[in-house]
Formats: sequence, structure tokens, C-alpha cells
Amino acid sequence: MRLKRLILENFQSHRYTEIDLAPAVTVLLGESDQGKSAVVRALRWLFYNRPQGANFIRVGADYCRVTAEFAGGLVIVRERRGKTNRYVIRRPGQEPLVLEGFGREVPEQVEELTGVRPLKLEGASFELHVAHQLDPPFLLTESPAVRARAVGHLSGTHLFDAADRKAARLAAELARLRGELEEKAGALRVQIAGFADLPELEARFEGCADLYRRSEAAAAKVSRLVALREEYGGLCRGMREAAELLRQVPEPEELRRRGETAAQKVSRCLRVRELREARGRALGLLCAVRETLAATATVREAEAGALSAAALIERLAALRRKGGEWLALRSERDEIRANLATLTVVPQAEGRLLEIGERLARLAKLRTLAERRRDTSRHLARVAAALAALDGVPVAGRLWEQVAAHARLAEKLRRLLRDYAATQRQLAAAAGSLAAARKEVAERARELRALLAKAQRCPLCLAPLSAARVAEILRRELGEDAADG
Repeated sequence: MRLKRLILENFQSHRYTEIDLAPAVTVLLGESDQGKSAVVRALRWLFYNRPQGANFIRVGADYCRVTAEFAGGLVIVRERRGKTNRYVIRRPGQEPLVLEGFGREVPEQVEELTGVRPLKLEGASFELHVAHQLDPPFLLTESPAVRARAVGHLSGTHLFDAADRKAARLAAELARLRGELEEKAGALRVQIAGFADLPELEARFEGCADLYRRSEAAAAKVSRLVALREEYGGLCRGMREAAELLRQVPEPEELRRRGETAAQKVSRCLRVRELREARGRALGLLCAVRETLAATATVREAEAGALSAAALIERLAALRRKGGEWLALRSERDEIRANLATLTVVPQAEGRLLEIGERLARLAKLRTLAERRRDTSRHLARVAAALAALDGVPVAGRLWEQVAAHARLAEKLRRLLRDYAATQRQLAAAAGSLAAARKEVAERARELRALLAKAQRCPLCLAPLSAARVAEILRRELGEDAADG
């Protein structure tokens, strides 16, 4: 690489000097102490990092710089400022490369670019590219052997000598490695002989690997089967619970039969209410008789009252017959209680409960009749007092006996009224129980729907069940409310 220009700044006597170098030879002429040797020192400082230190900085300056411009645009700058000692490499189109901390040697990057480096022969170092000012001609002071080696180095023949020596070393090393490798090969052949059954072992290994893969697949299937078994167990439990719920629900025909029985009992209760109304009317007539007898002081007036009482006696005879019917109704009431106790899970009882509510509303009217009955009792007491004043009259005696009998019937009616009130309370409790039963049936219906939807099969025949089929079964067996819930 040809050096084109050299620039010295504050280097010894040069404040700023530019030297354009010729392609072949450049001669520097001048008087002594004009800076010719400083140019050589600047080149040596640039290429060999000689001299060391900072004594070559021009007096009065705080830095010095030597710039070398080469063909192709390469620029290498050597600069010293205070404690800063560095090289700067500039190439066209690239960022500058700054090199510091290289010590006494020239950075390798600079040597690679310039091709200038000391030549080391026989333990000595020769700076052949830039000589000192008073050095003798090239290598003339050295021995012929050193000169020959230097010339060989410059001409490249030393590379052949180095290659020959390296080849000899490599041949010896290869012979040694060959012996070692032959020994290792023999040892390996002995070891390989011990693995004669390797193909058989390989076949066994493949078989074991296949068995291992099959075992992993089997383990996965077992895990899946265990999960399916647990799921199946849960479905079985759900189906058993659903079957138990279905067993607890009475048959539709039985439910209809019980509902019809309850309707008959309620109709009989209405009949009892009618009897109570008739009894009230009879008691009203008796009260009128008492008032009449109390107002009459003569036998004729008493006889007229007795005739009125005779009519009342006929009505009381009718009440006696109706009292017998009341006793029959009382026994039927007990049957109603037993039937209502069994209707804890009957959704259809809601309609019957509404009918019972209507009957209870009608029973409220019976309270009014009871009050009228008490008034009748008071009138009968007055009639009894009037008859007691008529002991000598045979008709009055018979009337008294009949009135007494009617009073006993009135007492029985009072007992029946108390029983009826108790029946009313029981009916109210039954209504609450029916409401709770309806709620429970709705909850059980929802659970049954969820279980059947999850199982998707009938717990009895194991036939597939769709959501529509489940709703149809619930509607048929438990009613519209259960199916809609």
C-alpha cells in the first residue's frame, strides 16, 4: 500500500508540515536542524511506536499528531495529548476506529493495514522498513547467515523452510497418532467382539419398546375406564334415587281415586252444613215458642204455645234423623283425615285444595248459624220454664218430654259443631301440608328431570330419553306443573 502524504503537527520542530510523497523516491534536502530527521522519527513513531514517551511534542504545544494518507483513501492518525495516546483509522464510508491502551506495541489492526512490522531473526528484531538516520546500508553489518535469512524472509523462501519443518513435525505427529489409533482400534475390536449379541439385544429392545408403548396405551385406557366407571356409578346412583322417587309417587289411578274420595267427603261436609242450617232454623222456632209461652199466663195461651211447640217437635224429629246422618258424616270425616295424611306427595291435590278452600269459605257461614243455635237454646230454656208451670196439663208434659229430647239433640249438635270446628282446623293444616307437598314434588320433579337428562336413558327399560320425552313423562306422571318446573 503506497504512502501518498505525510502531515506532522507539533512534532519536534514541525508546527504543521505536509509532505506529498512521490510514487518512486522522495528526497528531503535542507540544512542541519531544519527537521529532516524529525520526519524519519515521525515515521518510526507512527509505524513502530518509537520513541516512547512525550518528549517529541513541540515546545509550547499540548499535543502532537502524525497523519499518514495512503492510496485508496485509507488514513492512519497517531496522536498524543496529555495522557491520551491513540491511533485513529479512517476508511471511506466507515466510522473511524479509535485504538487506545496498546502499550509498547503497535496495534495489530495498524500492522495489518500498513504491512509494516519488525522482522525477528535469530532472536533479534530488525526494523527493515524505516532505518535510523546513521544506520549502515541494509544488513551489511550482520553475518552472512543472518543476511541470508533476512533475504529469504523478504523473498518468501523462509516459508518453504518453515513448511518443511512443519511437515516433518506433522509426519512424526501423524505416525505417533497412527500408532495410537491402531492400538485404540485393536482395543475397540476386542470390545466390539463382546457385543456380538447386539442385534439380538436390539431386537429385544424394540420388543420392549413396543410393549412399553402398548402398556402406556393400556394405562390410558384403564384411566379412562376408571373415570367411566366412576361416572357410571354416579349415573347408577342417580337412577336408583330417581327410581326411589318414582316408587314414592303413587300411581295416577290411585291419586285419582283418592281425589274422588276426598270430593265425596267434602260433599258430605256440605250436607252437614245444610243440616246445621236446618237445625238453626228449628232452634229459631223453639226460641219463638219460648217467648210465646213466657208471654202467656193462661192455659189457653199455653195450649196455643204447645201447638206451636208440636210443630217444632216435628222439626226436631227431622233434626234427630239428620243427627244420625251427622254421625255417619263424622266417621267419614275421620276417613278424610286418613286420606289427607297420605296425600303428601300428590301434585293433583292443588285443585282439590282449592275446592276445600271454597268449602271452608262456606263453613264460615256456619259460625253465623252457630250463633243462631245459641239463641235457640236460650229460647228453649224459656219454653222449658213455661212448660214447668203447666204440670197439670198432659199435653204440656208430653211437650216437655219432647222439648227435653230436643234439648239433648241440641247438645249433640253442639258437640258436632265443636267436632266440625276441629275438622276445619285439620283441613287448614291439610291445606298447608298439601302446599308443602306440592313444593316438595316440584323439587323432586326438578331433580328427577336433571337425573334423567344426565342419564339420557330410562332407569327401568334403559331406553334412550330426549328432553322432550322426559318432559312428557313428568307431565303424564306428575302433572303439568312438574313438567313445566
